[in-house]
Amino acid sequence: VITNKLKNEACEYLPIENKKIHKLTYGIEIPSDNTLINKSDFFSKHNMNPKTFSIGVFSRIEEQKGQHLVLNSISKSKHEIQLFIIGHTIDLKYKDMLEKIANDNKLSSKLKFVDFVKSPMSYMPCFDLIILPTYEETFGLIVAEAMLMKVPVIGSNAGGVPEIIKDNQNGLLFETKNENDLLEKIDSMIDNKKARDIFVTNAYKFSREQYDYNKHFIELERII
Repeated sequence: VITNKLKNEACEYLPIENKKIHKLTYGIEIPSDNTLINKSDFFSKHNMNPKTFSIGVFSRIEEQKGQHLVLNSISKSKHEIQLFIIGHTIDLKYKDMLEKIANDNKLSSKLKFVDFVKSPMSYMPCFDLIILPTYEETFGLIVAEAMLMKVPVIGSNAGGVPEIIKDNQNGLLFETKNENDLLEKIDSMIDNKKARDIFVTNAYKFSREQYDYNKHFIELERII
């Protein structure tokens, strides 16, 4: 299993000896520099301003992924913010709702939908902040990937995400489904660049230790 939370549940509910249940986190391969997306070109392609604080949300477009929480939060922020939502549209009605929220709050020019991309990590350095606002994630791969790409992160305090984000150490957690708490965390990130830099440094060190691609296979071999 990939988190301690899952391990505890497996030990409790599965008819297997506990000693045979092991935690093995993902091994994440960092893309080479020559695959990274050029920020200026990317923003120009989507008619967005590369100098405006920009948030990336990488996930399928459906309600439980919580993109509306981010939109509602930034609509109330004191800062000028752009939002990129990157992923397949699963629920067209939900996407229409997101567009309505943006329109009602005069954010249509600040919202951009980008279809699924093959290598999300190559796009991550284009953003000032990456948010995982989902109701619950088994693991929260996007957060770990963003840490490895040295981008600050905010995540929902649910599922496996709190095992990756240590609140106020390598990122920020917000109360699940609470857009006001999320707003507070977003503004905090924007206001305090020094804290952002500390989070990035700590997150990169943590993610390199926990999610090293080669260590994953060494550990897998050890378990076998």
